Amino acid sequence: MKNKIIITFIITLLVSASAHAINKKYRQQLERSGCTQVSEIQGCDITKTKEENSKAGFVSPYPTDNVTAIKKQKGYCTLTNGGIVDIKGPCEYFQTGSYVNVQGKAEENGVHFLAEIDNSKNEGLLIGAGTFDLAKGKLSKNGPLEVSWPNGYILTIKLE
Repeated sequence: MKNKIIITFIITLLVSASAHAINKKYRQQLERSGCTQVSEIQGCDITKTKEENSKAGFVSPYPTDNVTAIKKQKGYCTLTNGGIVDIKGPCEYFQTGSYVNVQGKAEENGVHFLAEIDNSKNEGLLIGAGTFDLAKGKLSKNGPLEVSWPNGYILTIKLE
């Protein structure tokens, strides 16, 4: 009985958590500062310039602007977690060196997600709605375009 109550409580918390997509001002701050949502969590200051954050070692290892030519591949992403989360929608995927970046948007409600993966360490961070960590840590590779985190999140990419 206790397990049912605990599970119900956890599901209620997950469902009631507010989620807001990235807004224009925040996106501009990220571009100006050279930070990503992931590096901001690690200490990158979005109120500083790209040069200041670079000196502090927080600028992303891959480019965040359109000047550098990185071929972004378009696809369709599915993000699941045992039926609790089921996000499907268009996404963009690119890789430079061992780093992989996936940015997607749910068709149903427009909520964004971001996955940054370091293949050299077999680790990744998954951020949902631009505001909170969904998953972080070691990855299992279920296929060339599917990864899973220990807490059950699975990201699958189908390229166009």
